[in-house]
Amino acid sequence: MSEKDNTELKPAGENPWYVLATLYGEEPDEATQNKNRMAWNSWAVSKLNESDKQAIALSRKDGLGEIVNWEGENGIKKEVEELFKQRLPSEKFTQLEKTPIVEFSDTFFVNAVDMSDFIFPIRMSFKNSYFKEDVSFQGAFFYHMVSFGERITFAGEAKFIAVYFSDLVLFTEAKFYGDAVFGLVVFKDRSNFREAIFHTQSNFSECTFDMPCNFFATKFIQEFPEFVNVIFREKITLSIRKEDWPSAKNCQQNPEEAKATCEILREQMEAQGLHEQAHFFFRREMQFASKIGSSIQRLPYKLFGLFSDYGHSIARPLFALALLWALPMVIFWVNICTGKCANTIGAELWVSLIKMAGLSIANIFQITGLQRVYWSDFIECLPSWLKFLGGAQTLLAIPLLFLLLLGLRNRFRLK
Repeated sequence: MSEKDNTELKPAGENPWYVLATLYGEEPDEATQNKNRMAWNSWAVSKLNESDKQAIALSRKDGLGEIVNWEGENGIKKEVEELFKQRLPSEKFTQLEKTPIVEFSDTFFVNAVDMSDFIFPIRMSFKNSYFKEDVSFQGAFFYHMVSFGERITFAGEAKFIAVYFSDLVLFTEAKFYGDAVFGLVVFKDRSNFREAIFHTQSNFSECTFDMPCNFFATKFIQEFPEFVNVIFREKITLSIRKEDWPSAKNCQQNPEEAKATCEILREQMEAQGLHEQAHFFFRREMQFASKIGSSIQRLPYKLFGLFSDYGHSIARPLFALALLWALPMVIFWVNICTGKCANTIGAELWVSLIKMAGLSIANIFQITGLQRVYWSDFIECLPSWLKFLGGAQTLLAIPLLFLLLLGLRNRFRLK
């Protein structure tokens, strides 16, 4: 969303829910934020029944002790209504209380937003909203469904640390241009990040997904998400389109961190029986492994990728085997046609070429015994360096044949 598009959105200062959330001012100082949180949570708790209050109290480290009464003796309802009227004379607070949803849709937040430790007792929607600066919901409790989806934009950092989502949460088509931090979040119900875009860092470390989570067609532009110590109790849905994940060349992340994420996702896909998806993340895991350690430590991974795309390609080992057959065949033919072994293979050039092609195949597939049956006498008269070439063919063919069989197994899911 561009700045021009923002002109079509409603300024946050005209949104009655934002006015309630910033009743005592929009200043970022701690005292102002504490007052705003006190007023909001006092109203929020008044909307809950006793079992709901108990559930929230158990999930918050400080319980409900700091929340003042809404109505009755020492209640702040009257003060809130007066401040609300001063901030937004065109709206009535009584009408706001009757609405079944906290509506932040189509809102442009020009200043940083801090709703840390807020309690949200009813449904919420931020559809098509734009946060120009940082936003924090750290420690917030969402008791009902909340939608951060459908083209919402976070231009700054989006902080959702230790948030508790007790119902469905939607981040579909959300755009995160700054870092997105979801550490220690509890997703009690389904979570949907379908087609969201994370341009920089996305951290889900130590989150708990109690229900299925959907990351299908989610794009991670510069970095892989961090899933350190994440608990997935149900399945996770992912896409394996190359454009949805940063390549090993363009990834702006520590290779060890990216490798750890790919390993976690591979294990999740294997647990769900999704072999193609699992191998996709295995290949990414190997790519990052080839960037870790000394040159000698990286070499096996690089060769594994070069000759087989990490066990996924059939064409690469086949092409390497074809070269291993063709090049020595030509060397044998050129050097032998004029040598002392020429009489053993025939005088005609095309006959000798066919026989050298057969010898090259026999060297590659030495296990078949073709060398001993058809070329034992001929091999005896070869110079030492050509004997060495034939032995090298046999040795090099072993890993290439293994990689070919590995590619066939992975392609056709042979067990």
